[in-house]
Amino acid sequence: MRQTRWLAAAVALVALAPAVSSGARAAVLDRAGVYVDAWPQSLTGTARIDGRVEGDVFSLAGDAGLDGKKAVGEVGAWFHPFGRHRLRVSGFSASMNGSRSLPRPLRIGDLAAPEGTQVGSALDLKFLKAHYSYSIVNRDLVNVAVLVGADYLDGKGEITALGAIESASLKGAVPVIGAGVQVSPLGFLRLYGEATGASWKIGSMRANLRDTLIRAEAYTGHVLGVGAGYRKLSLEAEKSGEGKIDVSTDGYQVYLLLRF
Repeated sequence: MRQTRWLAAAVALVALAPAVSSGARAAVLDRAGVYVDAWPQSLTGTARIDGRVEGDVFSLAGDAGLDGKKAVGEVGAWFHPFGRHRLRVSGFSASMNGSRSLPRPLRIGDLAAPEGTQVGSALDLKFLKAHYSYSIVNRDLVNVAVLVGADYLDGKGEITALGAIESASLKGAVPVIGAGVQVSPLGFLRLYGEATGASWKIGSMRANLRDTLIRAEAYTGHVLGVGAGYRKLSLEAEKSGEGKIDVSTDGYQVYLLLRF
């Protein structure tokens, strides 16, 4: 009789295991992960290059002819050592250029360029993120976290006109705060959203940024995954004596992910 009860209990556990353990297995196999994504961006905005005096603000596309449509690659990783603590890092770089005749006179650095001047433009941008998050809701199904960290900007812009090159370089780390939400309704499916922001003046550099992203991930064998999402990044940075950049870039993303 006792053997019959044990056998019945074992059969019940086996029957229930697939239904209850999918999320748990996914959580165990989510201690670390890496991903790459392709991000066709559409960047728009304005910039300013200072010289001995402050330069004029100009449109990157309308005045300088910069082509802001660019497909860039991003890499990232996450680490979930234990409990409610998570670490995330990511980064991308983009290089853009263009040319056109100035539709209006502009002061660019120390150069006074009249209307009709042929100009070449270039923008190199690197953006890195390192965040720590603490889960205030920590369940297999739903995870809600607050996060703190730093975003690092390394940007350089150049304008070539009248045989001269005027440039500005803006780089530095900016403290950020934000929140993230992760929903895993099925073991193979995960939905993730994140929003971060900052508004700081550190030394001679002032920065404002807003970064939001959402994505859906689907995994096979709980390890290999593909995903799709959307991201919008708005960035304003200004440094005394160098210049200013105020841009927004957005676009859909496709991902390849591995989690362990």
